[in-house]
Amino acid sequence: LKLAADKENPEAAVLYAKFIIKNKLNDTTFLVALEYLKKAIERENAEAMFQMAAFLADEDYGIFDPDKSIYYYNQSARLGFLEAQLLLASIYDNPGTAIYNPQKAFEFSEAAAKQRHPEGLYFYGEMLLNGRGTGANFSAGAEAIMVSAEKGYAPAQLLLAEIYTSGKGIQ
Repeated sequence: LKLAADKENPEAAVLYAKFIIKNKLNDTTFLVALEYLKKAIERENAEAMFQMAAFLADEDYGIFDPDKSIYYYNQSARLGFLEAQLLLASIYDNPGTAIYNPQKAFEFSEAAAKQRHPEGLYFYGEMLLNGRGTGANFSAGAEAIMVSAEKGYAPAQLLLAEIYTSGKGIQ
């Protein structure tokens, strides 16, 4: 793995960096892991950007920088990394954060929904149902919730049951 990472393979660099950090070898190896992530980021590797953002968001690593963290999460999400899309949708949809932005939350939930991910579909559908970050669209929202529920996502199944029992959307 290290050989592949040393040969500028971005996927191997991310895996090797995660291995180093997971095993918490020592502070020096943590810095080495960061260098591998930086090399992978230079090659536009979305997972490396996500991992770097996570380190920058965690005060325990000694490199805490929330602004850079959000930057890397955004870059990762825009490259299609699902975990970043879901996380940003949640962060931007939280009125308790300094970067609360329902429109951006909707944008990232929509991106995750386009990947047909159950949680992304649920988040997207729920935002459409409530008109949060976008105009309300009951039928599109309910459809996304239904697909999420069919994929086994329990919160979507519960919301779908609530929709049916309330009689919403049933003519």
